[in-house]
Amino acid sequence: MIVTTGDAPAGLTADPGHTRLVRCLARRGMLHSECQAIDHLRLSTGDHLELAEADGHETAWVICRGRAGLTGESDELRAGHVILVPAGDRPALSVLDGPLDLLRIAVVDRETARMLPARRPVA
Repeated sequence: MIVTTGDAPAGLTADPGHTRLVRCLARRGMLHSECQAIDHLRLSTGDHLELAEADGHETAWVICRGRAGLTGESDELRAGHVILVPAGDRPALSVLDGPLDLLRIAVVDRETARMLPARRPVA
């Protein structure tokens, strides 16, 4: 598996002095499925991240460490919680106690998947 480290995602509001990490763990062509990407993010206390996706994508955000709040929700999110974001939704996450480690699993929605060619490994 190829792992790359990149820039902070669009939609992240953070103090420039904070340390943050974004790693791509897999992309669509490597997965032979309708999974678009699996990413690991590490954010700092006080960071805000919009959990919006491109059109035709849905995501599951898995909290691995830290505490966060979600726009419009009163309950705190902790390790083990999963946030499901349907296509078109735009919730925002605020890091209450970091570092906050997240896994982002993005998939194409059902309608988009029907338009794509079948994904099969090459023998």
